[in-house]
Amino acid sequence: MDHELTYGSWFLIADDDKDGRLTGGDAVNFFAKSGLPKDMLARVWAVADSTRQGYLGKHEFLKAMCAVSLAQNGQTLSAEAVTSAVELGSGIPIARMQGLEVVNSPDAENPFSDPFKEAFKAPEKTIFDTGTGFFGRSSKKEAITSSKK
Repeated sequence: MDHELTYGSWFLIADDDKDGRLTGGDAVNFFAKSGLPKDMLARVWAVADSTRQGYLGKHEFLKAMCAVSLAQNGQTLSAEAVTSAVELGSGIPIARMQGLEVVNSPDAENPFSDPFKEAFKAPEKTIFDTGTGFFGRSSKKEAITSSKK
């Protein structure tokens, strides 16, 4: 199972307005697919949006998905537990989301070959960062091209 491909694909689904971030409305609709109660989803959001930006970028989305996986598996939901889960990567189960499938191989429609692996290691400069911000202000092709430089 490939966490990076799965969560990268799911981010594209969750980001309904395609602005490169999940705001409250996008997130509520998407994370409801986890089957977790609303109070637990509020904790997932709080842990993922630890800087209180009011939205989840790609890096925070990865943290949120790891938090969902931990909660679904009865584990403690804390900033430390989520950080550890992200570092473990494929060492934890992929979150279960109603109506969504695990992505096992790259898809021509998914422009990300490894969308989150580098995002957590270096959140200040990721494969999504072109220096101009979110994809809404630059093309996906530019972002991927610039990351290979």
